[in-house]
This record gives sequence, C-alpha cells and structure tokens, in this order.
Amino acid sequence: MLRKKMVDSNSSDRELYKRNNAQPGCRPISLLSFLQAENVRLHRAVVELSLHTMALREALKRMEAPNACDGLC
Repeated sequence: MLRKKMVDSNSSDRELYKRNNAQPGCRPISLLSFLQAENVRLHRAVVELSLHTMALREALKRMEAPNACDGLC
C-alpha cells in the first residue's frame, strides 16, 4: 500500500508540474487536430517545392537551349 501511495503522489506531482510549467496560450489539442494541421503544413511545403522545381526546370531549359543550337547551327 505504501508503494501505491508513493506512485500516486508522484504522478500527481508530475501533473501539477506539467500544469504549472505550461507555456501561456498553450492548450492540449487532439491528435486529429494535430494531424490536420501537419497535413496543411506539408501540403504547403509540397506546393512550394513544386514551384521551385518548375523554376529550376525552366532555368535548365534556358541554359541548355544555346548549347543545343551550337552543335546544329
């Protein structure tokens, strides 16, 4: 019984520590909310990377175009 009481007091101390040390404005969120927010963040990153990829492809095409003409002209 003494052991159980010690575990209970430790766990409540941990909970109290978590509550007291929580940053202002922070609140618990559900796993679903977290995953939805992460999905939005990742989608934005994919869009940004796609735009960068298109810009790089266009730059490569412009760089390769004069070289292709040199061999045929």
